[in-house]
Amino acid sequence: MGLYKKFKVANSTPYDCLGLEDFRLEKWKENNLYTWPLINGRVAEPQCPFQDLAEPSGSEPLYTIFEDFADNLDHWVRDFKSSFEKMLSNGYGNTLVPGPDQWTDVTCPRPNRWSADFAICYKNLGQPVPQDEVPFYIESLWTSNGLTMVMQMNATTGLTEMWELNEMQPNQLWRWSVSGDQLINFATNTTLNIANQQHWRFFDNKVVGMYSNDAIDCYNGHSQVNGSIPTTWTPNGAAWQQFQLRPSVVPPIETTGRAFFIQSDWTSNGLTMVIQQNTESGLAEMWERNGDLNQLWKWAIDGQRMINEQSNQPLLVSGNENWNFTGDPTGGMNVLGSDTCIDCYNGHVQANGSNPSVV
Repeated sequence: MGLYKKFKVANSTPYDCLGLEDFRLEKWKENNLYTWPLINGRVAEPQCPFQDLAEPSGSEPLYTIFEDFADNLDHWVRDFKSSFEKMLSNGYGNTLVPGPDQWTDVTCPRPNRWSADFAICYKNLGQPVPQDEVPFYIESLWTSNGLTMVMQMNATTGLTEMWELNEMQPNQLWRWSVSGDQLINFATNTTLNIANQQHWRFFDNKVVGMYSNDAIDCYNGHSQVNGSIPTTWTPNGAAWQQFQLRPSVVPPIETTGRAFFIQSDWTSNGLTMVIQQNTESGLAEMWERNGDLNQLWKWAIDGQRMINEQSNQPLLVSGNENWNFTGDPTGGMNVLGSDTCIDCYNGHVQANGSNPSVV
């Protein structure tokens, strides 16, 4: 190309022509579109001038010689023969030194037939080192089967596949590499490899190839089943390209202040009744105050949720978990941003195990 068109080069990339303004590595990482020359936002041939280099100066410019060779192959053979003989006769003297070894420990996985996968070669530098972090699931935010689907590594085939979540199953857990651009399986200590791509970044709920800018896609004919193989595709916002990195160990909800009872100011049975969390069902229920941990609560640091001291789970009543206490020490417990509040009427009978509601 440089024999015919005139441009400058930096970092092995041409520039200084109309259409090459965004043709550089930084922009390629943003969007695959920038891997093409663009003029007014459309893919187009860059407008570079002809290569006018001439030797000696003032003689025929290089681009016209290029055109002559393109139009007349006999001229190219004629000139190549004499030039090659001259090169051989000149020799190299003692100036040659061995070049760098570009082939030892280099692997070039063969793409699957008809797959259009990238053919990417890489140098084997040993197993990547995982970060010391809590492993996570690469969980699909879309499902066609009503199940929670995650990526797992098939230890036999080495392929990544979609599978129903099985809590703490090692081959469904992943960690980032120390380099921050590879996902390492917890069970096999091998890297996530999809469509011959092994370097990834996670943003906007997508797992995107560092060099292709394609997103991991688990469409599979709109059928997500155990064993289906994810691929990569141009990011398009589809649900089957949406993922989340969900920690395998849920961190505790942080709380603040002293523990308290949520005590009713009304009783129909002469007992002091409080809200407790049922240790088996997780439901909120009214119960005679006894000081058990499941009757104690603390405010979360967000100031909107009340967290049970025993379960570290929020108070959930009629599907609501964000609250606003309207008075101290007595007052209503309103749903945040609403006039509705917790009510323990229960047909005017307050008994152990009755469930409060929101009215």
